[in-house]
Amino acid sequence: MAGPSGSQGAYACPAILRRVSTLALITTYLLIVLGSTVRVTHSGMGCRSWPLCDGHLAPLDNFHSAIEQYHRYGAAIVSVLVYYTGFLAWRHCRHQRRVFIPAVISCGVILLQVGLGALTVLTHNAPVTVGMHLLGGVLELGIVTVVAITAHGKALYQSDRVFPSSGVAKSAVVRWSLLAVLATLGIIITGSIVVNSHAAQACPQWPFCSYGAAPARLVDFQYLHRATVLVGGLLLLVFFVRAWNGWRSLGVGPLIVVDIALFGIQVVAGALSAVLRAPADIQDLHLAIAALFWAGIIALVSMAWDRTSNLERADGDREFRVLEK
Repeated sequence: MAGPSGSQGAYACPAILRRVSTLALITTYLLIVLGSTVRVTHSGMGCRSWPLCDGHLAPLDNFHSAIEQYHRYGAAIVSVLVYYTGFLAWRHCRHQRRVFIPAVISCGVILLQVGLGALTVLTHNAPVTVGMHLLGGVLELGIVTVVAITAHGKALYQSDRVFPSSGVAKSAVVRWSLLAVLATLGIIITGSIVVNSHAAQACPQWPFCSYGAAPARLVDFQYLHRATVLVGGLLLLVFFVRAWNGWRSLGVGPLIVVDIALFGIQVVAGALSAVLRAPADIQDLHLAIAALFWAGIIALVSMAWDRTSNLERADGDREFRVLEK
């Protein structure tokens, strides 16, 4: 049923868009994890040309060239899924801006990300381009998460019994969501600085560092990241308390619990990485959990924002019908 002004906002997106957007989300996450493996195993220059690996389609002669080239194939698969999602959003959900706009943005970001990947190879894994490439991947993961969550959103014109009356203002959701997103992004960026500056092994203690054999600059990068985790963690704690007390009526309680658990696991993985002198598998796990936590935060705020938007629309529809009577 359309809304009071003939809007199509009450229609849910088709199943194919929901499935493809979910697949795009999953493969984007897996691509970030594979990219982390490329980085921590120092396989970034396993292929010295782009897009082929030294003229080969499927190099299997050594681990480094193989994992680097298969990372590129993964990027191609993700690109197809992202663009297919954008096409489906344009075809079926142009009227749902909360779905269509991020789907279009994700198409632009993935194109930029492919370019950054090529630039990273051509600049021989310069730290700046590696960091930009990781940041682009994180942003793309956030955007495709928004698309997947909002594509699954159902209009609530006739669903008051599902989310009765939350009493949650969308403006409050936006404010607290911005706090959580910026805190998480700050933690990821400073963690990337630690890895890209080769400071991961500079401080084999936790939570404090001792200035010793490692250059002081590298220890400073460790302190920068740990201070950001401390401050960001406190901000996230405030966010989680606020979300738990105010958003549970939106049906996001389980997601809040999952995000809290992921953050705790992430802190433990970071401590282990430091104490064990950053072995490749622990570094990989650390980034994998960080990416999953980032997706979880984006999913939480997207779901809360989407549901408060629908509830406000439903309230407006009810008021319109009352005035009509």
